Amino acid sequence: MLAAICGLLCAPLFFNLGFWHVLRERFLLWHMVVAIGMIGQTLISSGIILWLVPLTHSQMNPLMQAALAISLSGACMFAADFIEKDRLSEATRKALRLCAAFIVISSAIYAFKIPAMRDVGNQLYYASFIPMMLVLALSMAQAARRGSRAVWFQIIAWTPIYIIGLVRVGSNLGIGPEPTDALVPFTLAIGFEVLITSLGVADRFMIIKEQRDHARADAAVLGSLSRRDPLTGLMNRRAIEPKFAALRADGFDTFALVDLDHFKRVNDDFGHACGDAVLVAVAAALDADDDTLAVRLGGEEFLLLLRGPNAAARAERRRQAIPGRVARCGADLDRLVTASMGLVELPARGMESIDFAELYTRADRLLYEAKSAGRNRTMAEKLTYFEPGGTKVVASAAA
Repeated sequence: MLAAICGLLCAPLFFNLGFWHVLRERFLLWHMVVAIGMIGQTLISSGIILWLVPLTHSQMNPLMQAALAISLSGACMFAADFIEKDRLSEATRKALRLCAAFIVISSAIYAFKIPAMRDVGNQLYYASFIPMMLVLALSMAQAARRGSRAVWFQIIAWTPIYIIGLVRVGSNLGIGPEPTDALVPFTLAIGFEVLITSLGVADRFMIIKEQRDHARADAAVLGSLSRRDPLTGLMNRRAIEPKFAALRADGFDTFALVDLDHFKRVNDDFGHACGDAVLVAVAAALDADDDTLAVRLGGEEFLLLLRGPNAAARAERRRQAIPGRVARCGADLDRLVTASMGLVELPARGMESIDFAELYTRADRLLYEAKSAGRNRTMAEKLTYFEPGGTKVVASAAA
């Protein structure tokens, strides 16, 4: 039975390692420390360790004290990190960590069997557990009073060990009955503690993981919103500009700047609600797909990034589709809404170093030319290498 309990105590080592791989929370490591100490104590106190390693009685005693110290100090550290942040005061967490250090120190002093303390060493050793037990009980009471969910797993798990510990400490201090062999009940209490605490760890792990996943999802949504125009749903400049080099590498070699003609008059004459409906219709006319990225740069200015065959012609068809799409959008307009476009074509290969700002400047110049030439048209140019680091206009045409 004791050997089976030792096997049970090994289970947290494996699932905590699995949890740690997903979520790096310190309480998982401290739970492993507690389990290791309890495994060691059970193996030594039951004598099972002698099946594995030949030890003398004088060797087993300090090892058992060390295992107990590891379990108790680990339990204090576990409680300090396991209980929810807002359910335990920082002073109480600090007290738990100090108790963990105190248990290790007092156990080490007792193990060295200092001659001057020979007569009272045993009593001092058992008395040293009282502050730890008191702090542990007060911390659980505080956390329960503040509405902690995690602490109830600890209360249930540690109650049997706590009761047995109080009896053992009292009997060794001369309070209550004479010390008796409590190996079996203590080992069963250890097995119960590990089982319940493991359930608590799994529960806390799932809560933290769910909170983390929600936080990541919220961050992803906020990040997506920051890269999307809230009115049209198109990407904005913030989403495109940092990725422009990668988009160029993916074959997007046509840069078309689209601006609505006399859009200010639409807002002035028909109101901003009508202007917003026009912008939404323009976004639909730009018809983004896998080979066409549509971006709202701001106001009535849009950008098309295209790749593949006939990219310039596809961009022009989208520009020409704007008046019809706006006319069908339901806005109460008495005029057509047209658009002008400045378009720059890059070679399929080469000129990877040209950046977004330079292309924008070239396309904006062409757009200005289209506006000056009467609007509702496209001015385009095709670029190629002239010399390393330079460009040359090969063809320029109005459409």
